Amino acid sequence: MPSDLSFILAKELIRSGSIRLSGSTAKGQAGELAVFIRTLHQKPEESEPNTDNEYLIGLLSK
Repeated sequence: MPSDLSFILAKELIRSGSIRLSGSTAKGQAGELAVFIRTLHQKPEESEPNTDNEYLIGLLSK
């Protein structure tokens, strides 16, 4: 998924109210969300989703 499509999807998730970002870090959080979406798309070979919170937090903090 090209980077711009990741940002478009992140923007739509935020706009729809599915995800709420606020404060002075909202722009950075939106960027991290787009990177997270792109990372998920680039790893389709992982058949089972990992729902471990620490794993997901680690992906978001990259």
